[in-house]
Amino acid sequence: MAGRRLRRRRPDGRWARFVVLDGATTAYDPVRWVDQLVRSFALPADGAAGSRLPRLEPAAMRAWFAEMQDQWAKDVRDFDSIIEERKFAEVGSFATFLAFDIYGLDGPEPYWRGVALGDTVLFHVRAGHLIAAFPPMGPDDFGTLPDGVHTSPASLDRMTERLLTGGGVLQAGDFLFAATDAMAQWILRTIERGEARVWTR
Repeated sequence: MAGRRLRRRRPDGRWARFVVLDGATTAYDPVRWVDQLVRSFALPADGAAGSRLPRLEPAAMRAWFAEMQDQWAKDVRDFDSIIEERKFAEVGSFATFLAFDIYGLDGPEPYWRGVALGDTVLFHVRAGHLIAAFPPMGPDDFGTLPDGVHTSPASLDRMTERLLTGGGVLQAGDFLFAATDAMAQWILRTIERGEARVWTR
């Protein structure tokens, strides 16, 4: 994959937002697509804190997917060749997607909520043990055609249907780790085999 990127929105004392994307190397300009998605999801165009960030629920995510597809289609490009132009039109761009918010950072009961498409995985770890993997995957669930956010409007229904939501309650000392496909698969395989302690610091 290409165009891998992590963005963290600075917490305001109550919550923080994180997003991790992994762009497909076979897609058209995945770095540009990932950059567009991250900037929109973590920081609104006007730069104002708290304004118009998409909520982590299916209806709001569908609207955001459609907005991102429209923006991608409207951006003017200079193509280096007819091959690039055809790739833009026929293949488009694509990236796996994981986003999560942490709430209640200034209170006694913090918790996280997330959305995901594809094989970028969030690991919730407590005292050296895995509490949850989101999306819930095993080491054999990884492949060459993961779900993700695509530039094609024809993919909108499929993306909305396959979007996963999840969450968990946090305790003092918990860790949240995010890993893209190969690393996530290695972590899950290592845990399954009972080999090295993955979370040892």
